[in-house]
Amino acid sequence: MSVRTRDWLKFGTLVAIAFVFGLAFASTLGLPKKGDALESTATSTPAAVAPQVTVPVAKSVSDLSDAFVGVAEHTRPAVVFIRSQHVDRGDNQRLPPGFEDFFPNLRRRPQVEQGSGSGFIVSPDGYILTNNHVVAGADKVTVRLYDKREFTAKVVGTDPNTDVAVIKIDARGLPTLAFGNSDSTRVGEWALAVGNPLGEAFAFTVTAGIISAKGRLLAGLQQTR
Repeated sequence: MSVRTRDWLKFGTLVAIAFVFGLAFASTLGLPKKGDALESTATSTPAAVAPQVTVPVAKSVSDLSDAFVGVAEHTRPAVVFIRSQHVDRGDNQRLPPGFEDFFPNLRRRPQVEQGSGSGFIVSPDGYILTNNHVVAGADKVTVRLYDKREFTAKVVGTDPNTDVAVIKIDARGLPTLAFGNSDSTRVGEWALAVGNPLGEAFAFTVTAGIISAKGRLLAGLQQTR
């Protein structure tokens, strides 16, 4: 046997002896072994456990999409596009006193003001709910249905304080939408808006969002008690 081989055997023997003495020394000190340490930690110091929170199981994206499609298909036929027209003849914008003699034939041409908005049918015989600002001061109101039929509407009543108005068209058998109860809605619920946000180019648009808050006062609207 070579000298180098004998040296490696001596070194291995010393390492083995040191390992055995190390285990014996650790047992005399009461140090736990690896398995004992894990068991002792689990029994003597329980880990802090966060309270369990129950989260409602969300439906699949396809189910949510199908629900949106169903609501849109049901509501769009009862939504209308409203055009309003007001002719400003300038009767209250006369020339300053004394200038009429210099410009006797000067007359301000009538200005035609156009407006548009959304509404929804609330009765089969043609009553439609809309906003007051859509029809306020209008000389002519035209309603276009989802099936592209058009009617001249009559303003039945308005309430500027709540920005609500009712108009009427001469039609029968129209699809309708029922009133909901806003008190039963909850913040965080989905909501769909169907209407004509930016004129005829975006007529019968459907958008989705969530109810972000309830009971807020809207700027520009007078509130009544």
